[in-house]
Amino acid sequence: MVDLRKNESDDIYDPFNDGWNERITGIQQYDNPFGVNNWKFYEWEKGWLAADKAIKEEENK
Repeated sequence: MVDLRKNESDDIYDPFNDGWNERITGIQQYDNPFGVNNWKFYEWEKGWLAADKAIKEEENK
């Protein structure tokens, strides 16, 4: 099972981990909370896609 990720520090916000966690909890990619003109949009998307890939790899084992 793919695990949730926690932000290492409260001082540093990491949208990658948020995207990862959202994918694990079942949120769809199009539910990205950030606008396209925000850098966090792309980091969140990278996290979501990385979690999606990890889930699919685990299913194929």
